[in-house]
Amino acid sequence: MSQKIAMVQIKNFLGIEQLTFQPGEQTLITGGTGAGKTSVLEGIAAAFSNDVDRPRLVHDDDDEAVLLVETDRIVVERKFKQGQTAGRVKVSWKGGGSIERPQSELDKLFGPFSFNPVEFLALKDTEQSQVLLGLLTLELSDEEKLALGGGVERPGVYYEAAPLQFLTELEQSLAGHRKDLNRDKKEAAAAAQKLSEDLPEGFDPEEVRGLSSEQIFSELHEAQEHNKQREQAQERVDYVDAKIAELQEQRACQATLLTADILDIESLQERAESYDAQKKTLTQFDQAAEYKDKAAALDAQAQELSALLK
Repeated sequence: MSQKIAMVQIKNFLGIEQLTFQPGEQTLITGGTGAGKTSVLEGIAAAFSNDVDRPRLVHDDDDEAVLLVETDRIVVERKFKQGQTAGRVKVSWKGGGSIERPQSELDKLFGPFSFNPVEFLALKDTEQSQVLLGLLTLELSDEEKLALGGGVERPGVYYEAAPLQFLTELEQSLAGHRKDLNRDKKEAAAAAQKLSEDLPEGFDPEEVRGLSSEQIFSELHEAQEHNKQREQAQERVDYVDAKIAELQEQRACQATLLTADILDIESLQERAESYDAQKKTLTQFDQAAEYKDKAAALDAQAQELSALLK
């Protein structure tokens, strides 16, 4: 909302000792060089913005400068001490009542370029856009800013910026993010297509999802135990088969013996018994012959002795 300056009072500011006037619809400030035309404009600007590019603001012979500006809505009073470039400001409503945080309220009402549009024109286009967006009246809470970004802080967005500037940066960030998502989506789709082409025929993903590493290792252990038992059984079967082959060979040998005639055991047994008796008789015969030979020898010796006795 625009405001009209109703009265200006300048005291001990720059080259002005005392000046009071009431601007009209159009006010012309005239005077020769050094008359203070620029000081009037700087005084009005300093009352609102406290931004004067001067090393000394207070008149040389005084301790304090006072700037008083009334608009149709507010009264602004700013005082500067000698040697200081930052003044103390007091802002009140025209109908009464002071304003808290007066400088913030002035910045919102007038902005930094209300009294020096040339500086605004000297800014870059992007800087001018930021200034204009900051002047528009739009309030956004921190929660609303966060919600507009999907509940998270987006990169490249200055959340302390003016609302419209914030919205512009947020739109750019979201557009960039959407572009990245679309690119990633295409890359993911291409990767999915490539991977799908490499899948073996008949692959059942649900079957794989239904498995677990524990189940697979359990089945592997059971299979190993099963194969081990099978190998052991095969070894036992091979051992038994070898024994069977050996016994079959022995049986074949024994079967060959079965083809021979059965001998007369009784006859052989009778012969054996007869042999024993004959063996005993032979022993007796040998003993008798031995005694006969001994008797013959003794007889010969007796005959020799008889001959000697004659």
